[in-house]
Amino acid sequence: MLSGCRRQTVCIRKSRPQHQAGTAPASPGRQEDPASGFSRTVDAGETNSIQPLMRTGIFVGSFDPFTIGHDAIVRRSLPLFDRIVIGVGINGRKQYMLNTEERTERIARLYAGNPKVEVKAYSDLTVDFARRERAGYIIKGVRSMKDFEYEREQADINRRLGGIETILLYADPQLESISSSMVRELRHFG
Repeated sequence: MLSGCRRQTVCIRKSRPQHQAGTAPASPGRQEDPASGFSRTVDAGETNSIQPLMRTGIFVGSFDPFTIGHDAIVRRSLPLFDRIVIGVGINGRKQYMLNTEERTERIARLYAGNPKVEVKAYSDLTVDFARRERAGYIIKGVRSMKDFEYEREQADINRRLGGIETILLYADPQLESISSSMVRELRHFG
């Protein structure tokens, strides 16, 4: 019996050693269940495991500009996910150095050879973007305690609103001083 399993989590069900009268053991192979979004791998052995069709994480931000610190977080996240969608946020209340198309295209060029990475712009809530992309996780980079406190609060809100988990990756020490605002300021002064 499956208990406590939610979408985008891996759940394992052990088969019973003896089958009830009138039922047959599951045949080996992969069985798709499009309604639930899961596929089931049935081995000839003792266990049936249910796995998400694809483990997707979203990495979101304004990325104005996308820095080597952002790139490091994406590259460190790649082994954790089957698919990463970089969400370029559009906020009408912000003034950007680069327009949305420029930000999106620059990031897409950086990952052009990697089929696991997609880049998309979005202007609604992050949980809504995650839902559209069928993502179970938000990936965030943390450089300082200030970042940690902010991201912790955001993670709680996103979990309450959309049932989505946030994974925090700490910045590499040599990159923790790099921020988009610092890059913009350096660019402004030449």
